[in-house]
Amino acid sequence: MDSRHTSPAAVHLETQVAVVGAGAIGCSIAYHLARRGVQVTVLDAASPGAGTSSATLALVWVQRKEPVEYMELNLLGAKLHAELAQTYDEDVELYQPGGLSTYIDEPTFLRQLGAMERLNAASPHHKTRELTPREAQQLETELSLDIVGALFSPHDGDINPMRLVFNLARNARKFGAKFLDHCTVSRVLHSESGVNGVETNLGLVKASSVVIAAGAGTPRLVEPLGINLPMVFERGQILVTEPTRRILVYPTGISRQTQRGNILLGTTYEANCAEKQTTAEAGSKIAAASVRRYPRLKDVHIVRNFAGIRPLPKDGLPYLGAVQRLPGLYVATSHSGITLAPVHGKVISELIVDGKTEVPLASYQPERHTHSEQDVF
Repeated sequence: MDSRHTSPAAVHLETQVAVVGAGAIGCSIAYHLARRGVQVTVLDAASPGAGTSSATLALVWVQRKEPVEYMELNLLGAKLHAELAQTYDEDVELYQPGGLSTYIDEPTFLRQLGAMERLNAASPHHKTRELTPREAQQLETELSLDIVGALFSPHDGDINPMRLVFNLARNARKFGAKFLDHCTVSRVLHSESGVNGVETNLGLVKASSVVIAAGAGTPRLVEPLGINLPMVFERGQILVTEPTRRILVYPTGISRQTQRGNILLGTTYEANCAEKQTTAEAGSKIAAASVRRYPRLKDVHIVRNFAGIRPLPKDGLPYLGAVQRLPGLYVATSHSGITLAPVHGKVISELIVDGKTEVPLASYQPERHTHSEQDVF
């Protein structure tokens, strides 16, 4: 271990792979690695699913995600969710009936219609179609005709995010993975030959491979290594109703109904905001827009609200893959973390175990914004 990166702290444990972050992405990576017999340890400052994974609408979403290669990455995520759900020991409430996006203002609808048309032209797999208000109401009978249009994709759905994370973590443990909760990682340790592990508040964790899947905390950990990950933080607020009869058959880009009958209504897109507080103003706007779409909601009570912080790569595309300048280091961080969790798990496990993956990664390289070959030693 390079003396310039050696800490006097005692070695807490040794593992083949250390995964930093126990959200949906980190737990998926652990599950995929552990299933293949890799010794993996997951480190998190809180506990599995305590971050953004617990404060999300939890859509498994494909439609309108540009550019086309990114849409196809999300489509792969949707397909992998269906396959992986059969391997868990409990139901994760995966629901994939298709997704219905509705619009109450024409400029927004026209923008999204343009994205749909571009993706349909670029790929036969997108398969999203435009609906008139009447056609949309035939699919969703509680939907008001007071919309300007709608889009439908057969690929979309939703999932219970906490059941997903807990299943991934529990089943990873069954294959031998270890989880260290309340473990804060301060830096990645390395020598001239590559990574050696990480330094934490519990001591050193030695590892020949380190995966940074820490969401909003990822840039802080890789910046000292000369890796620039431009990221924007965006707050999204969501209202939750009491359980009620089925009103929403289809998830939308901003709402869904759970198996228990609660309806999640959202969402805001508050740029450059990393505070999780909710606001009355946002709640009122969400409620008004929701009732306009679904008038029946005016008689349904709101039981709570919450906010989550979306860690958005500045160019909108995931940071996913191996860091070339530092052997053994991998990054797995993105928006759409629920949809893409199985993709992150598949890709990182294949890169570590097989040294390659068939998933195209050219657009997602972690070093794509790092222009100079800085010395990290």
